[in-house]
Amino acid sequence: GSFLGYHADFNFSSAADKYRVMNVLFYMNEDYQIDQGGHLHLLDVDSKTVEKTVLPIENTLLAFATDDVSFHGVSKNKGLFRKSFNFYYYSDQPLSPNQAIEPHRTLWVSPDEHEH
Repeated sequence: GSFLGYHADFNFSSAADKYRVMNVLFYMNEDYQIDQGGHLHLLDVDSKTVEKTVLPIENTLLAFATDDVSFHGVSKNKGLFRKSFNFYYYSDQPLSPNQAIEPHRTLWVSPDEHEH
């Protein structure tokens, strides 16, 4: 029954002293069934509605830019334990014009800003 609300990731790692610029996910869910949920939703920048859905199927690899408008989240699952590797790429400077220079925490989308 877990899920992850819609958000854009934090933009800076103090530990690495670098900007977070890319997320890479590799799914390892054997025998995944679509009704198990746990879908990654990528939102449209302006409307904050779901533009793309990625199913956590075994051997699926997804990479996407991390900036202040790359909103995403995970739909509620039904007993699925999502197995994945998550990798993050960091850079000395932001690579997107949509990334703030000033460090910030995760930016959450309020429920009234999007449709499910």
